[in-house]
Amino acid sequence: MKRTHLLAVVFALSSASNAQVLLDKPLVLTGATASDRRIDGLGSASELDDLVTVGAAQDGSLLTGVVGGTANALTLILQPATLQYSNGLRIRWTPSTQNTGPVTLEVDGLATVSLRDPTGLELGLGTLRAGVPVEAQFVDSVFIFLGCTPSGCPEGFVQVNGQFCMMQAEGPSLNWFDAAAYCSERGASLCTWDEYLFTCQSVQGQLTDLFDNWEWIDDTSDHTHSADQIGRWSCKSMFNISASLANLGATRCCYRLR
Repeated sequence: MKRTHLLAVVFALSSASNAQVLLDKPLVLTGATASDRRIDGLGSASELDDLVTVGAAQDGSLLTGVVGGTANALTLILQPATLQYSNGLRIRWTPSTQNTGPVTLEVDGLATVSLRDPTGLELGLGTLRAGVPVEAQFVDSVFIFLGCTPSGCPEGFVQVNGQFCMMQAEGPSLNWFDAAAYCSERGASLCTWDEYLFTCQSVQGQLTDLFDNWEWIDDTSDHTHSADQIGRWSCKSMFNISASLANLGATRCCYRLR
């Protein structure tokens, strides 16, 4: 059937009522030129079984979601909406803020699932950055983040050298165990003695809240069964205290550059 004949049939049907043409054999366009062997005027897909135009395939609009929710608990709305999670489903979005820890996704009101890195681990602090497009693919029960972790320090960290960054401001007052977990949830860790001392001496002017409180470091004094705190009055101030749930200290994390 030539292009002009097919359009005439569709036009005739559409002018009388809403209808569809059902063919029981493959549709073969036999126009003399390429411009005669095509279908024009397709609209944007609004249903999952609609045809997709070249324009929609190029601009990625069918896979790009409108993002909402919070930094670590994202919601996405696709158009048309997906009805279920299936292996291979890909989605894209542009975060409006940096994540501060593990991330979950809820797409089109379906179940909330975890977003993991390609190794299956939860995402660390700053894997998602504001304004940096993200793509993920559903595999079994989780979405897998596709791409590389952005380089450089996450928001709120000061780059010390080529190996690590330190949190600019003093964090919450916690016991040692919760402080270690606080940093770990952000893809970082408590700073070691040498990291803290080097940073305190080399980029002190870029840090805030220094010398206000004792701060935990990732060192222990096993001979006294205690954890170590640092930085109360100077860069070299150091204090040993029992690592009990009752004893608190300020938290400042270090982020290792990859």
